[in-house]
Amino acid sequence: MRDKLEISINGVTYNKYKRVEINKNIEAIAGSYSITLTQPEIFKFIPGSAMEIKIANQKIISGYAESVEINANESTFEITIQGRDKTGDLVDSSAVFTSSEFLNLSYLQFAEKLTANFGINVISRTQKANIKFSKITLQQGSVFEELEREARRIGVFLYANNNGDLVISEIGNEITSTKLECPGNILQFSTSVDHSNRFSEYIIKGQQTSAADDSLSAEDQTVVKSKCQDLNITRYRPFVLIADSAVNTFQAKNRIEWEAAVRAARSENVNITIEGWSDQSGQLWAINRIARVILQPINLDRFLLIKSVNFKYDELGGQVTDLVLVDEKAYIPEPTISKKELEDTILFK
Repeated sequence: MRDKLEISINGVTYNKYKRVEINKNIEAIAGSYSITLTQPEIFKFIPGSAMEIKIANQKIISGYAESVEINANESTFEITIQGRDKTGDLVDSSAVFTSSEFLNLSYLQFAEKLTANFGINVISRTQKANIKFSKITLQQGSVFEELEREARRIGVFLYANNNGDLVISEIGNEITSTKLECPGNILQFSTSVDHSNRFSEYIIKGQQTSAADDSLSAEDQTVVKSKCQDLNITRYRPFVLIADSAVNTFQAKNRIEWEAAVRAARSENVNITIEGWSDQSGQLWAINRIARVILQPINLDRFLLIKSVNFKYDELGGQVTDLVLVDEKAYIPEPTISKKELEDTILFK
């Protein structure tokens, strides 16, 4: 059964659509969409209009329309609208403040200050957001760049929820009740393992935030270093990261372990296409949840984390969902990324 999709533009609902693509990603601060409608009365649409998209009465996008393209002749009419969640403005807009320094703020307080003028709510799902920074210095980037840089220092993700709020989060542990199986509900799947962006050792160097950091010896009072190893990379491949802002030893450790964990997570993916947009319970497929994946052709049976969700519709393929899944522990920062045997990777399990 096809899930009902509703597109609301400035409060007016449209439902005659020809093509749909809606993407959510755990590594993206804003969800995006592209929808082709066939209602001529919509031609008065103006970029910048408020957009809300619902699937099966569940909101999935809350943001703005950013571009429009019309293709028509005397018998047909198509209008394609593209845009993002409200948090897309944080990607494009500069962080403008009278002072470039913020003192003694938690990450959550910093995020609330930077987003206040955009009318975007900030939701914290991690205690890490309460970590205090003695000083944060803006570097004339976009709001997103300023937020992301400090997020990396404490090892958290930023993404938009279905209401267009900015979410500060770590990896979730909610397990979806619907198994993904081949043979079964999977239409097709592919897997890949790529270690070209992984390294045997990660090293961070940077200036400390305060000379009062008593975790440093007297001779090291101006330089902070931290290391992380990935035992899956057996040949010598070092990676040195220069901190883009002042860090203390705790922040340096978080930052370099985060770098290693994210690179490991991105190196192994399972891509799955399934019919429909909802799981067996009627809930829309969602990022940052864990699903059991059973792929008999490659003898895989594991719990994996949903990294991205892409809802699609066209007249040929109907409603399908593309999921990208990764190791459920892959994003968790650790001082040493433990050794996996070849047979224990996603591809060869």
